[in-house]
Amino acid sequence: MALLRLAEEKDIPQIKKIADADKKCLGFISRAWLGASIAKEELHIAVLDGEVVGFIRWHKRRDGMITIYDLCVAERFRRKNIGQQLVSVLGDSYLRLKCHQDNPARDFYKRLGFEVVGLETSKGGRKLNIFERNNVPF
Repeated sequence: MALLRLAEEKDIPQIKKIADADKKCLGFISRAWLGASIAKEELHIAVLDGEVVGFIRWHKRRDGMITIYDLCVAERFRRKNIGQQLVSVLGDSYLRLKCHQDNPARDFYKRLGFEVVGLETSKGGRKLNIFERNNVPF
């Protein structure tokens, strides 16, 4: 089981390495965005043997809904429940995220109780599924 904790500035290089390795699915994630999320305490990491192996960047809105901006686990650590552990740090809040239709993580989100509630097209023309999960315990 991974150690989960709030990210710190010193973790940015490892987080960025994971994000850049999965840029096709995540898109570009800047160091500035990571730093801003750390300052707001809205970035958690998963650590195994001192190595950052995954992260979740999120934002709690005024209405209480939490939007997941980014969730990624380093490829060699996938299918070990680390992604589920990272989502669990958000509790049983109402969660929302967008995921392009050809992203393999779609099935992962469905297994965690997320449902597709809409579809939109990104500025770049990609079709995005809008997922939501409402108080579904793990």
